Amino acid sequence: MKVKIFLLAFSVLSILSFGQSKKNLEVIFGFVDESLTEIKKVTNKNVVLEFNAADNLEVIKGRVLYNLGKPDKGDKEIKLNYTVDAVGVNYPEMFRDGLFGDFFLEREVYFNGYFSVLENDSLLINRSFDLTKKDTVALDELSLIETQILDFTKGEVPPEPAFDSIVETVVAVGAAVISVILFFTVRSE
Repeated sequence: MKVKIFLLAFSVLSILSFGQSKKNLEVIFGFVDESLTEIKKVTNKNVVLEFNAADNLEVIKGRVLYNLGKPDKGDKEIKLNYTVDAVGVNYPEMFRDGLFGDFFLEREVYFNGYFSVLENDSLLINRSFDLTKKDTVALDELSLIETQILDFTKGEVPPEPAFDSIVETVVAVGAAVISVILFFTVRSE
């Protein structure tokens, strides 16, 4: 009995965890985390953040502050100048999985900028970052992976490929014509 319950729970959990793409905001947060790893290695002191970016990127500033941790009371010797130049999502191409399959989009999430770390007005680190992730997502999942209130997590969806639509129509009409012809030829014999 316990084995059956275990197998049922295992199969349900494996079905639920299958195939969901990361949200665009999660990918961007991963880029923020990746850009700050070098800073964490260099210092364990309190960091004063100077964040430079467009006003709609305050959520990224929150992620930077989250990564830096809660500052301790005391002297704040380290200054971090963190600038985000560009962040966003592109969907360069739409394609179909097979002849009658679902539509998929190529997704390109990008995040670039630079940072500098100063300690007592002397430069410790000065780096730029240009991070990009390319993958594919299902067109049906688009509303799930984009955060509607954050414009930088949304991209313009390309139009449906015309060739796929034509081929699908020709195959459907051809199959209908062949079935009608076969019906009448078999019926007449």
